[in-house]
Amino acid sequence: MDHFLSQLETYLKTSLLLSFAAAYLGGMLASLTPCVYPMIPITAGVIGNANVGGSKARGFFLSLCYVTGMALTYAGLGVFAAATGRFFGTVNTSPWTFLIIGNIMLLLGIAIAIQFVPYGHAHYNPPVVKEPHWDSPRTRELFDRACADCHSNRTRWPAYADIAPISWLVTRDVNEGREHFNVSVWGTQKRNKGKDAADEVKEGE
Repeated sequence: MDHFLSQLETYLKTSLLLSFAAAYLGGMLASLTPCVYPMIPITAGVIGNANVGGSKARGFFLSLCYVTGMALTYAGLGVFAAATGRFFGTVNTSPWTFLIIGNIMLLLGIAIAIQFVPYGHAHYNPPVVKEPHWDSPRTRELFDRACADCHSNRTRWPAYADIAPISWLVTRDVNEGREHFNVSVWGTQKRNKGKDAADEVKEGE
């Protein structure tokens, strides 16, 4: 094996065309690794969505831009690794590098694992029982803009409300807000709770 690698290195140094062919073949083989498979539907979806109603030429151009960007990125990394020589290898084999990368991978794994926690993902709006008689459309518009998401059954759940741990905080705030004061069940809450809510609105809380 050592003799084969030595001969291959010699051939690559003496033939630029062979070097390009070997690099291309290596890239093709690298694209067959399992870590690339999840990116195939994502890439196809992004490029396809960006080309809705467009021509095949535009789709080809978008794909070409994506491939060129990837090629330039990895080529740049390769040039950097070759230019730094032993420094790059030293950093790659340093225990501190392993520690930092390992902790990053651990945090990413935890971030993925907590997405399976059921709390915070079931976003729903209960039916509106009864709402107050607003004195003007402007008043209701102001309430909808500033308070409806936490103090009514007409919550507009943002996209990040499905991503833990943010989803836990959003769900908790909405539940606490509805429990404290909910205009969608107007007249069914206790009088003292309605009075407290009115006082808070008056004080600007």
